[in-house]
Amino acid sequence: MFTTFKCDNAASLALLGGLQCEIPKMVGVAFWKPGTTFTDAFGKTQLDTLIQSGGFIGGVMADSIENNDAEATYAESIMKIRSQTDAGRKGWNLTFEKTPCFHNELNKLNNTENWHFTPILEDGSLFAYEGNDGVRKPFAAKTFVGMYRLPIMGVEEKGTVLGVDLLPKALYQWQNNGVVLTNTEIDFTEVNPVAGVNITVPPLVAAAITTKVTVSNLCSDAAIAGLTTAGMWKMERNGTLESVTAISYDAYKKEYTLTHAALVAADKVRFLLSENGNEVVSIDTNYYSGTSAIKTVA
Repeated sequence: MFTTFKCDNAASLALLGGLQCEIPKMVGVAFWKPGTTFTDAFGKTQLDTLIQSGGFIGGVMADSIENNDAEATYAESIMKIRSQTDAGRKGWNLTFEKTPCFHNELNKLNNTENWHFTPILEDGSLFAYEGNDGVRKPFAAKTFVGMYRLPIMGVEEKGTVLGVDLLPKALYQWQNNGVVLTNTEIDFTEVNPVAGVNITVPPLVAAAITTKVTVSNLCSDAAIAGLTTAGMWKMERNGTLESVTAISYDAYKKEYTLTHAALVAADKVRFLLSENGNEVVSIDTNYYSGTSAIKTVA
């Protein structure tokens, strides 16, 4: 459940104008599909549904964050009275000291307005805004991805810089209607982005009713365990999805055994992660998506 953050005296700082809440530091970002709203009833079930339907990328924690603002500009009359000609720009540069694989995925956010944005604060809360209709929402934004920087001897800068700019329509909301939202079920610093996986399948043989597969991270060879619910898997045969009826995991070999309907020679088959009709599965606050290559049954 979301609630708007209000501090008690123990969490207050005495500032000019009276007691004000100390706002936790920004440590990351979250990206939401336009139209997302933060209702009081929003909890882990609603978050899982949103992620699995492609409506939320997840929390992305940065190695460093800096403001990238442009202050408002002014015109001055002959009587030396200033008037504001534009409101400026609110933005950030977030640095991620990660691999080229991470950069490749992040670059899908380059030069796009397809995602709305909330800062993630160090206590797991979100900074959003409350509209005139009383509905709490993320900010409209545009994102840019800089050049990937390989580590260089004697140079500290490396990895990728993600630029986030609020769109002009969101700047008013930022300046006037910002709210800190805490959730009784969710710490957004612990909600990981959807992780891509590699699913490796051996040669497929006609009449087989089981297939052994391995699952590893997209950006490393680290094996992924825990995908042991049959409802997390599907077999696609000649373009049609079929159920996996049972699954087991060999922790020593790091290998899953999937049970399915008998394979037929010349069928084109792949295995994929799929839950509730969406190609993303969840294990607590971890989310995975991936598919094997299509193979022809011998």
